[in-house]
Amino acid sequence: MRSLSVRIFLWTLLVFSLTTLGCAQVASEDEQAIRALTQEFDAAWNARDAGRFSACFTEDGEMWFRPFDEPMRGRDQIRKSYLQILSGLTPDIKHVTVIEATHAVAPGVLLLDGKADILASAPSGNETITARRYSGMAILLKTAQGWRILFFRAWSVPKIPD
Repeated sequence: MRSLSVRIFLWTLLVFSLTTLGCAQVASEDEQAIRALTQEFDAAWNARDAGRFSACFTEDGEMWFRPFDEPMRGRDQIRKSYLQILSGLTPDIKHVTVIEATHAVAPGVLLLDGKADILASAPSGNETITARRYSGMAILLKTAQGWRILFFRAWSVPKIPD
């Protein structure tokens, strides 16, 4: 119940901040830490390391992306789900995240907008292609361990022909 209350509070804070106060500038040291978190997120995914991947989230973090109908709730469920997801991928498949914008919502709370490409070898093996593209947003919290993902949503974006 506490987790739900925290989520409702954060969403209310986010909506209030974005609609009435505007988004504040993110400090440069926080920008660097967020980029490092994003790099770790991608490196863990690409290494097929579900433990490292799930460590990017808060203990009660939530991740939801299509095609799944239900969110993964909690670091442990994210780790267990990604053990299965990552083990089914071939070694040539890579995850690349691009941060499009960060917004300071409140002290220690950031909103991140981004996209991720899932890259794979073309059938010819001579080039890399974008197999899938996702857009997403995340709420990040500054914890004693550094910035972590509290709430993450991603959805597939239609592929644009080359």
